[in-house]
Amino acid sequence: MRLKTLLFFVVLSLLASFAFYEQIKSGIKSFSVAMFERVSDWSIASKGEQKFKAIADEKLLVLNDFVAFTNKLVFAAGDEILLHLAARDELLVTIFNINADGLEKQYSKTKYDVRTPSFSIYSTFDGIITPTRKVSINSTRLGTGWFGIRVSDSNGTSIELPIYIDSNVIEKKILFVESTDTLLAYNPAYNTFSVPNYYFKNLDKSETHVVPYNTPITYRQLALKSMEEISCTDHLINSDAIHRKNLKNMGFDFQTVSDEKLDNPDTFKDVDIIIFGTHNEYWTIKKARNVMNFVDNGGKVLFLGGNTAWRRIYREAKRTWIHGAGLMNDPTFEKLIRHYLGTYYTSTDNGTYAEVSVLDEDVLGARFSQNVSGVSVLGEGTAFKHCENKIYGISGHETDELVDSSTGFIRLAKGNNEGGGADIVYKSFSSGGEILNFGSLSLWHNKDPIIFGLIQNFLEKANK
Repeated sequence: MRLKTLLFFVVLSLLASFAFYEQIKSGIKSFSVAMFERVSDWSIASKGEQKFKAIADEKLLVLNDFVAFTNKLVFAAGDEILLHLAARDELLVTIFNINADGLEKQYSKTKYDVRTPSFSIYSTFDGIITPTRKVSINSTRLGTGWFGIRVSDSNGTSIELPIYIDSNVIEKKILFVESTDTLLAYNPAYNTFSVPNYYFKNLDKSETHVVPYNTPITYRQLALKSMEEISCTDHLINSDAIHRKNLKNMGFDFQTVSDEKLDNPDTFKDVDIIIFGTHNEYWTIKKARNVMNFVDNGGKVLFLGGNTAWRRIYREAKRTWIHGAGLMNDPTFEKLIRHYLGTYYTSTDNGTYAEVSVLDEDVLGARFSQNVSGVSVLGEGTAFKHCENKIYGISGHETDELVDSSTGFIRLAKGNNEGGGADIVYKSFSSGGEILNFGSLSLWHNKDPIIFGLIQNFLEKANK
């Protein structure tokens, strides 16, 4: 048996070496060597049709002219931020954020002469494992919220790394939740460095993915004056920036927090309203329980997006695990979906866009003070001229429909997409808690004053 095992690993090593040689010769920038590690017990309870119960630890060769990444995505105020640089070049590092006025504010510009090995190796479980030049950044100098680190080489090539800094103190009655876990799953660095994300993996085809610390994460944050450059299908930081701008224009004062902050029940203690943005898909079980408890104690929740709580997050000290595709089979999430979301993602309208039809004129008038007498449809078109030939309404991209087993929800409107469209639902609780859920990723395109009035009225009454 030992001889067979030894021969197996010898053959595996030879095949891997040959594959590495052939791919380098043909100019491909990554290779894969698989070592399988069984996932801990939570994977055993995964969906029955999941074919693989193990995750491949790939070693990927990254041959970009330079590589840059931080030691994680979300930091607490006061944490040391470690920027890792790998290159044989002089790199210019610019730290910035998009301030409250929607303008780019630069905090520093520094050049670093970097002399590391001319390639990097990425590990599925450990991130970049080859030597780097480390630059320490003091987060207390920056403040809180989203920041960007723009790294440029001598050829003018640049990448942007997002980081989020959480405040240690909850100071406002309204919280806007930034979808930091969703960004981890969709990580656009796949396109730059061939680093796997949940949707683009090489060897592993399971419903599980791991994002280690020391992973390159990229995303271009736009100033509000540059929003004509926003992707019409954006569902991450920039689309949430549109939601935040609209909320500020309505006069609401709020504080932003990361997904990770909702794992802590203390976050909710002195808060009246929680607002979720465009795409808050990835949830821990702690977050689900805390949100339900918040509503049961009179809290109000506004969902300005869709595809909510579709996959589950597990946190470890050095990595984040993502698992599942639809969580109705989990008792905690089934309770969240039926009683606190009301709607859940369906794939029938993926990538389509439409306006919504009014379903309950009385509740829109009585609870939300919106006169829709004689109005049959809401939320037509888009506020962004460059998207007019693609986005036809606020029901789109990914949409959620009313769950048959949901309890107590009122359907205010429904998308006119061919497959059924998003259901906009409302529910009040005996505790005084309330839910308003738009169930659609494309809501940030809205230009309809009635939809804005619906949001504003919900928040004004909830904030009294």
